[in-house]
Amino acid sequence: RITEIVRSGETGRVLQLHLSWLSNGDLDRMTAASTFWCHKIPGGRWAESLPHQLYIAYGMVGEMRIRNVEARKHSQRWPWMSADEVFVSLEAESGYVTIRMSANIEEKKRSLGMLHGTRGSYLFSYKMARPVSPSRETAKQQVGAALKGVTRALKPAEAPIEPQPHAL
Repeated sequence: RITEIVRSGETGRVLQLHLSWLSNGDLDRMTAASTFWCHKIPGGRWAESLPHQLYIAYGMVGEMRIRNVEARKHSQRWPWMSADEVFVSLEAESGYVTIRMSANIEEKKRSLGMLHGTRGSYLFSYKMARPVSPSRETAKQQVGAALKGVTRALKPAEAPIEPQPHAL
């Protein structure tokens, strides 16, 4: 949904895009299994996952170049992984992209993005995209509502959660 919003021009020129992809490594089949194929390639689990984040970013900002890549080993739970946290900084013609990935959260998975454009800012996930108003009080309310929506989406539900329209 956020890609459609960017392509429509609603956000203006993208100045900053931040993508977070966080998982619980013990519940993630690729991280938890030392014999999984991704651990045989340079970069391991992150080399398998990072391209998906890059596709999302490319759809919004186009061609990018790497500015910085940082990785760290925070936990000893997966000795076959050289890093369980990764941070990537990229530069596009319009602005910057940052990607943070981690295998160290308690719930199964969390993915959240923040986009700042010349005409507006959006908090988004795979299921929703919400504008963040310039008014500080309204922005707090909108972000709170968006986070509640993301929290609901991450919990098992009796019925499917319908995506909310991005306009408030």
